[in-house]
Amino acid sequence: MSDLVAQLRDRRRELGLSQRAVGERMSLAAPQQRIGEWERRVRIPSADNLASWAAALGAQFTLTSAIALDATPEGE
Repeated sequence: MSDLVAQLRDRRRELGLSQRAVGERMSLAAPQQRIGEWERRVRIPSADNLASWAAALGAQFTLTSAIALDATPEGE
């Protein structure tokens, strides 16, 4: 998660956007505070907020999942 947050923070900085500007694009209450908390890892953004944050920066966030399967069938 921290790598993703760092990438979003770096992208925001590359674009020259303030935390407030990004939070306002996301329609967050207390926009600067919320983005700052995420960037400082005081709070963890939800998957929906990560997607919205990425979209506010012109990026795309895709959640994928990997499941490890037991290769040994039951009963063997």
